Amino acid sequence: MADTEKVVIIGSGPAGWTAAIYAARANLDPLVFPGKAAGGDLVPGGQLMLT
Repeated sequence: MADTEKVVIIGSGPAGWTAAIYAARANLDPLVFPGKAAGGDLVPGGQLMLT
């Protein structure tokens, strides 16, 4: 049987990273998919880094 993820977080803004931190503290091994900027480039930090 294929492995399944317990927690998947879509987005790498402040809320996404906070959710990942709390999930990791709970030993849930989160998987984070970072979002893309308007130009299509990957931007770590999400909207926080664009403002």
